[in-house]
Amino acid sequence: MGLIDYTETVVVNDGAVPQFIEGAPVFPAKPPYLSDEDYAASLKVFRICCVDLFVVCEGRVALFLRQQLPQADWWVAGGKMNPGESRIVTAIRKGREELRIDLSSNTFEHLATFDYDWSTSAQGGPCSVEATTLVVEITREQADAIALNKEYAGMQWVDPIDILTAGDGMYHQAIERLFKIYDSQVYKEIARLLATCA
Repeated sequence: MGLIDYTETVVVNDGAVPQFIEGAPVFPAKPPYLSDEDYAASLKVFRICCVDLFVVCEGRVALFLRQQLPQADWWVAGGKMNPGESRIVTAIRKGREELRIDLSSNTFEHLATFDYDWSTSAQGGPCSVEATTLVVEITREQADAIALNKEYAGMQWVDPIDILTAGDGMYHQAIERLFKIYDSQVYKEIARLLATCA
């Protein structure tokens, strides 16, 4: 037997990345914000974990025009995980905070997990990020209700084929790769459905 009794371990399986909860950790419901100076210092020593939302409605994908670094350009919505949150809980919170929509009854699917090493963050220094991107299909009513927070200057609904054929340099390579992965998954699902009908 090991040194620690793990019979009380709780496993939250809410997607591709299980969350193991040991004992009864208590994190503040709303973590305190660090000053910009303290946060900038922490970015030099810690990798930040984020959850990004690949928002799909009626076959089109939402891209959001970020106003701050890193990546002040067209991107997916999302952001930093809080201590104790699963990726799904973070996704629901980010939907509420950044898009002003309730995603608590939506289904999320893992699309990809990428590592980013940005030379400049909103705080001025470099930052290292691990971002898990989740696909969330939303209804027309949810799409019409999106109201962006101050982090974004605008949004656009794009057809995946437009991103895939946009040409080099139009979008960040990570955005292009997310659309390629999404496109391959959609075609696999169509092939699977056609095979079940045959």
